[in-house]
Amino acid sequence: MPKCIHCLEEVEKLWIKNKYELYILQKCDKCGEIADKYIEYTFFLVLMNLILVDIPAYRHCLYNRWVNDDQNEA
Repeated sequence: MPKCIHCLEEVEKLWIKNKYELYILQKCDKCGEIADKYIEYTFFLVLMNLILVDIPAYRHCLYNRWVNDDQNEA
């Protein structure tokens, strides 16, 4: 199950798809922040944040990097 990169709370979904086929990032119920902003980022932007030792970027790679549409729907 995916986790919030700010507070490590498990979230039901990282994004939802609306009727126009647009993805809407979901907020964490516990901290109110967007659960994982890095799912929109390219690999190189995430890599740059990893080099700068950005803790949420590491959490994204550990917990949410391999979440796909099927797992997001669960």
